[in-house]
Parts: sequence; C-alpha cells; structure tokens
Amino acid sequence: MKFGKIILISTILSIILVSCKSEQRPEIQVGADECYNCKMIITQIDQSCGFFRNDKFMAYCSPSCLIADYDYFRKGSIVPSSHIYFTDYGSKKLFQSDSIHFLFTKSVPTVMNSGVLTFRSEKDARSLIKQPDEFITRWEKFRIIAGQPDRVVDI
Repeated sequence: MKFGKIILISTILSIILVSCKSEQRPEIQVGADECYNCKMIITQIDQSCGFFRNDKFMAYCSPSCLIADYDYFRKGSIVPSSHIYFTDYGSKKLFQSDSIHFLFTKSVPTVMNSGVLTFRSEKDARSLIKQPDEFITRWEKFRIIAGQPDRVVDI
C-alpha cells in the first residue's frame, strides 16, 4: 500500500513539474547573434525577428531572411514553428507574429533592403506611410506576399 502511494505522489509531482515548464523567451543579442539565413551579424534590433526550432531560437536580421527560411523548411516538409517573433520597430521588443503589422515601405531604409518594417500597433505603422504604394498587412498575408510559391506551373 505504501508503495502505491509513493507511485501516485511521484506521478502527480511529475505532472505538476511538466505542466509548470516555463515558456521559452526569445532573445536577440545585437552585435553577437548572426542571422541564421544570411550569416550577417545582427546590428539593428528594430528589424530583427526569429522563431524556435528544436528548442533553439533562430535569429534573423530581417523579415525577408526569416520568410526565406520559413518557406524552405515548410517546402522540405519540416513543420515551421508556431512561435514566430518580430521586433516592434518602435519599442524594440519581440512580439508573436499574430500581433504584428507588417509595413511595406520604400521610404525608410531597411535591413537587406527588404522594404518591410514590423509594428505591434497599426497606428504606429500608418504614421510611417509616405507613398501611395506603401501598405500594411498581417502575418498570413505577409507570408503570401513575401514568401515563395509552392510550385511554378509553366503554361
């Protein structure tokens, strides 16, 4: 009977410890981390981003470098992470992709000439629009606009 109680208590403690596992926090070290795609040292935190793969945070210098790898992994039947982070251009803090607004711009210099800045606030993104062809979109549309097609069909 005592052995059964020990097993039960051990099982409950194990479940509690596993469920209390802290969420991974993304972090990018300016001047130390290199872009996983282009290998450039990340010098501008306000345009950096990244995602987790196999419990490791993969940092990128720009949204264009991230989307290139995201598509590469997806096409290779490697499930891309659902924990994707972009830096808010104003606050320089990382936020998950579903809370980010992507500004396509030619008015502000961007890393790798990507022409994309990321913002947590749509209002902040709108404040930088200077040309009629500049626009704001969300993560799903950004993937369509900036990503690569799954296949090309010649007609």
